[in-house]
Amino acid sequence: LIGTHSYSHSNWFDFYMPRHLKREILQSLSAVEEIIGKRPRLFRPPYGVINPGISSALRGMGLHVIGFSNRAWDTSSRNKETIISRILKNLKPGDIILLHDTVPETIESVKPLSERIKQAGYRIVSLDKLLDIPAYEK
Repeated sequence: LIGTHSYSHSNWFDFYMPRHLKREILQSLSAVEEIIGKRPRLFRPPYGVINPGISSALRGMGLHVIGFSNRAWDTSSRNKETIISRILKNLKPGDIILLHDTVPETIESVKPLSERIKQAGYRIVSLDKLLDIPAYEK
């Protein structure tokens, strides 16, 4: 599944006025739709934080705000085994795992992490199935 996060991923995203935030989010939605031919309905705010401005910007947009419950802090650790062990150490049913595709070691860890999650008796499912929500506009 593909959702949206923001367009610029600015360090100041949380401080923008709602009008600017909405423009950012709409720009990211349009970019994804142009590439995949579907408009996402999943939005994870940068840094996983919702504040009143972001909440106001999202109002009426029909997006599902997605958080995460398990993270590897993979942008601060560039070690594949550390990334895997941090996820597995805190793993519980229903977890939404945060990983970053901009970190080469994270990309390298996905397959072995998936295998170890399955060995631990868990199933990996897409967010729309886990949360029973539509991932794209119809």
